[in-house]
Amino acid sequence: MMRLLSIAASLRLTFPAMLALVVGVLVSYRGGFDSHWWVSAPLLVLAVNLAAALVVHPRFRRQPGLLCFHLALLAVLVLGATEQLRRFEGRVELLVGEAFNARNVQTQAAGPLYGVDRLRGVAFRQDHFSVDYGPNLTRRKTRSHVNLVGQGDEPVVFGDTRPLGIAGFHFHTTSNKGYAALLRWQERDAKPALGAVHFPSYPLQDWQQVNRWTTPGGSELTLELVFPEHAPDTRAWRLDSRNASRMPVKLRVRGRGRDFELERGQWLSIAGGRLRFDELRMWMGYQISFNPLLAWLLAAGTVGIAGLAWHFWQKLWSRPLPAGGGQLPSKRRRDAAVVHT
Repeated sequence: MMRLLSIAASLRLTFPAMLALVVGVLVSYRGGFDSHWWVSAPLLVLAVNLAAALVVHPRFRRQPGLLCFHLALLAVLVLGATEQLRRFEGRVELLVGEAFNARNVQTQAAGPLYGVDRLRGVAFRQDHFSVDYGPNLTRRKTRSHVNLVGQGDEPVVFGDTRPLGIAGFHFHTTSNKGYAALLRWQERDAKPALGAVHFPSYPLQDWQQVNRWTTPGGSELTLELVFPEHAPDTRAWRLDSRNASRMPVKLRVRGRGRDFELERGQWLSIAGGRLRFDELRMWMGYQISFNPLLAWLLAAGTVGIAGLAWHFWQKLWSRPLPAGGGQLPSKRRRDAAVVHT
């Protein structure tokens, strides 16, 4: 048993595990494929290596500060590996007035220990939002208003530096936001169906407010928002989603070599049915993260720093008194003693 522990505690295992961790971090950064085990596996190997070293080498246990530091480091390694296996990253676009739906979330990363049904417990509705801009379209403060469903529809305001925390998830506002056209489609002798087409991010792609859409009847259309003027880039201004309903915008529809411009409330007959431009709204893009062990990682790191400080204080600043309990002689007294001798 001790032989196996000695092998596990060897520095010959530490170096390749640290090298594998560096490679795993680079793979995770590139995000080309599922990289959870590329980071968590080296962390677990390092945790086993450190735990074995604490058992095999008694000098770690003889110094309380050093022992505290290494136990905290062991906790960081185990928590870090578990965090990689439980974490979730995703993004979603929410239309003003729309309720959050987990099925609309685009998953970017999900650990094997992450519960797929966990996100379904999140319930809120998007209200209005505003973004301040400076000259040259410099994005400044973002304010997003949402209503928490099931909690008395309590309104919450958050932004770039203060995410929305709900059910263990954090929703961060992003620079990705824009306009959406609410369209009503009606086929012959059928009830109208209402949907929304999101256009590219605004004002980043102010000059390219174009998207393609295929009607339920099978017609492929190119839709374009036509604004009377573009976003100002020489002065400070505010983008407010509440102003979308008052903007004099038109919807240009291209299909089968013909162009049409629709104002709000106008219908357009198309093969298979007819289309109506109902309303203009805005959408906000969110980055979603689930990192439940971050607080524990911070606590373990704080304990480790305190243990290391304790160890160095004992080594460098804590001086034992000389034999007899007296004070250490000053330089003047030592010099006098030499002369007297």
